[in-house]
Amino acid sequence: MGALTLMRSVRFGVLPVLVFAMLAGCSRDKEFTALPDGADMPVAHPGETAEKVARYAKEIGKVIGPRGRLDRTVVLPVPCGGEGSRRSVPGRNTELDSWWVSYSPYAESIDTFVELDSADAIRPMLARLRDGLREAGWQIVEYAEDGGVLKAAAPEAGYGATFEGLAPTSERSPRIGVNVSSPCLRHPGAG
Repeated sequence: MGALTLMRSVRFGVLPVLVFAMLAGCSRDKEFTALPDGADMPVAHPGETAEKVARYAKEIGKVIGPRGRLDRTVVLPVPCGGEGSRRSVPGRNTELDSWWVSYSPYAESIDTFVELDSADAIRPMLARLRDGLREAGWQIVEYAEDGGVLKAAAPEAGYGATFEGLAPTSERSPRIGVNVSSPCLRHPGAG
């Protein structure tokens, strides 16, 4: 399987959300549902998925340390899979949970950034993230030596993060865009 790329518009620009289906390995110890287009996806409750994404974001925050912090860590759902595979999920979001999903398949994600003091801090922060995440058991999938991009797969198959160095503009300070995401999943209520 190839990587599935979703585009999300966020405050710091358009950041590609990479869900690595090939890295997910789609562990067969989970229940699977066949989609009309023939792809298999694990079935998982969005609340549990959101907790995992938040846990990985917290782990990233620890690696960043005192030199920066994640601007926000609200977990939000994003649709994934082909339009023909999308199904409605019954129910209402009575608790007003940010992760609540009314469709399937879905992914949960955090789109945020780390604000930095100067553009010169981008490259060292990406190197710090690369080294710290590797020590924490993450697999480094891509690292641009020029300090532009870092992609890492979390210890649990299919979860991962993308980091993108963003130069300062007249509207924003230098920062690293951060996306932490789950794999594409089927909602258990999608039937």
